[in-house]
Amino acid sequence: MTATISPVGQSGAPMSSNQVKYYELLARYYVLKRQHMLAAHALLRLAERRSTDGVPTLEQRLIKFSLSLSLSSPFSHFL
Repeated sequence: MTATISPVGQSGAPMSSNQVKYYELLARYYVLKRQHMLAAHALLRLAERRSTDGVPTLEQRLIKFSLSLSLSSPFSHFL
């Protein structure tokens, strides 16, 4: 059995502000290309991150988790 590596890296690892911007843009790109599962992974990565420039608020984390869940649902192709 081979392990699948996420294209967006390890969850919970520290991120710089540039990496945060990158993942936000990456999630938008994936949504535009209708790659909803990849967008969900990018948003999940943002929600679980530890920031090197400060900690995201609970509200920011909840928004990212909610978007991630909605994009990973079986009905996300209707978005």
